[in-house]
Amino acid sequence: MGISTLHAYEDTGAEIGVTTSLFPFNHRMILSELEPYINGPLTPDLATPVSKFKEVEKNRWPAELMVAMIGSCTNSYENMSRAASITKSEAAAHVYGHPGSEQVRATIDRDDQIEDIGGLILADACRPCIGQWDRRDVKKGEANSIITSYNRNFTGRNDADHATHASVASPDILPPKGYDPGQNTFQPPPADRASVQVAVDPKSERLQLLKPFQPWDGKTPTDVPILIEVKGKCTTDDISAGGPWLKYCGHPENISQNCLIGAINAENREANKVRNAITGEYGPVPATGAYYRDRGIKWVVIGDHCYGEGSSREHAALEPRFLGGLAVITRSFARIHETNLKKQGMLALTFVDPADYDGVRPNDKVDILCLESFAPGKNLTLVAKCEDGTKDEIPFAHSFNEGQIELFKAGSALNLRR
Repeated sequence: MGISTLHAYEDTGAEIGVTTSLFPFNHRMILSELEPYINGPLTPDLATPVSKFKEVEKNRWPAELMVAMIGSCTNSYENMSRAASITKSEAAAHVYGHPGSEQVRATIDRDDQIEDIGGLILADACRPCIGQWDRRDVKKGEANSIITSYNRNFTGRNDADHATHASVASPDILPPKGYDPGQNTFQPPPADRASVQVAVDPKSERLQLLKPFQPWDGKTPTDVPILIEVKGKCTTDDISAGGPWLKYCGHPENISQNCLIGAINAENREANKVRNAITGEYGPVPATGAYYRDRGIKWVVIGDHCYGEGSSREHAALEPRFLGGLAVITRSFARIHETNLKKQGMLALTFVDPADYDGVRPNDKVDILCLESFAPGKNLTLVAKCEDGTKDEIPFAHSFNEGQIELFKAGSALNLRR
């Protein structure tokens, strides 16, 4: 296998928490003995060999493939010629070539690889892989199937439509003529950055300057409400949805209106419906979080296994912090999201005993003890206080090192470095 193929494997390793990959030298690989797999639909950890993909009938997945998308940053370093040559005539489904760089775009454009099979080359940017796709070939809500060579296929990710069954497969691609360098569009920043004044229209819906977060006040957090106790899988797409929301990625207040709207509330098994601990009324997760923040009330999230799996979406950590979140406490974290929370100045904690997740009730209020002696390898204690007056002490572990503890105390990594 070539370096670019190994890079694709390393990149997709993030789906199971891998941040670095080392590959041994391959003496020999018998390709005829390796069966291709298709992952999905709806999650990258559902793998089915091609020989058994008739499961589509058993599971009543939409059988007709509507769209095939080749490329993205995961593997588009390799040329798309073999994928195109396999389809020697015009493809039956819509085919999109999605280059991951200007160099790759110029190369496949030069060789007419995708156009030859009736396909369309998209701009080299984050497009359907992150939900930026103005899709018009099916009506929203109409069950359909697509297949991509992207590395994530969570529900609603590609086209903001939960009726789309997205699967993932690897294209067989190899560049025949080297690469066309394309155009260099990089614009370096000025040497004296302090002199640069960023002017943002206060009426803008897409841009908003981020004010520094408040540092830890040195006090023990008490009577902290639980914004939501999340049940089951909660990906970064559930925490910070993509697609149409991405136009607000430069506006913290607006983009935060998608915070945790895809997470399932353990109390009522519904998405985006949580109880306000002050008013007793039910409402959207972002509005409830903002209600607490605007009244100076910190809040926490209780999560299940592998909380925050998926793309390393910074907004999935920024938004809870922007809405006044103090801590995310889970059975386990996806490692990259755990690190991102720390950078935003939030406490990322895990149950010492994962079974204690069931001992925390959605309407409890909590105290987080031992922060005054916060140190690497030293557990913290949570006191869960039920509405009936009963209390439970629950130990929590963490993976903070000395530097990350300073991020929490400072309020965020940006606070510490500005």
